[in-house]
Amino acid sequence: TFISIYALIPRLKPWAFTLDSSVTEEEEEKQQLKVTNKNLKSKMKTDPLTQLYARQALLLELAKLRGTSEPLSLVMLRVDDYARYEEELGVVLTEDILKATSELIQGVVRKDYVAGRYRESVFMILLENETEEEAYAIAEAIRYQVLNNVYPVPRRITVSAGVVTYNHGDTISEFIQKATKKMIAAQRNGGNQTIK
Repeated sequence: TFISIYALIPRLKPWAFTLDSSVTEEEEEKQQLKVTNKNLKSKMKTDPLTQLYARQALLLELAKLRGTSEPLSLVMLRVDDYARYEEELGVVLTEDILKATSELIQGVVRKDYVAGRYRESVFMILLENETEEEAYAIAEAIRYQVLNNVYPVPRRITVSAGVVTYNHGDTISEFIQKATKKMIAAQRNGGNQTIK
């Protein structure tokens, strides 16, 4: 005997349609959660002020790069006299200094380098496949750009930098500390210079 599909429709339970629509809603919610998570990860990776990498993202990238056999150099760079500018000019204007400096850094470094704000007025630049000499040249190019830039504040802005190349066996902390010591030495020597 032949049974028409129309004869079966009244026999279907109402929950069959509800289940189907709830699965669709559940899939849609999962998709929305995935998009939200992706956006959150992106926000966590980016420093909101400078639009460069945030500190945690920098440290994760450094851990990844440290595990390769390729040369790895590090530039630690700080805006000279930043604390004094913050006292004299206030937070808003000194944040403009950081924004402008980050734009100059982005203009100098290649897209495959990792540049970010390490803390306050300190920037970190990870240079994969670059020797100390090449990293020094990049740090000097940034320093020169900063020195010759007209900032939106009534001050002449300068930066000091420390440059090191990774020695296998160094911890991440030791690597960062070596570059930081050189950056601090550059500032103590009068600022507006790079030490390697």
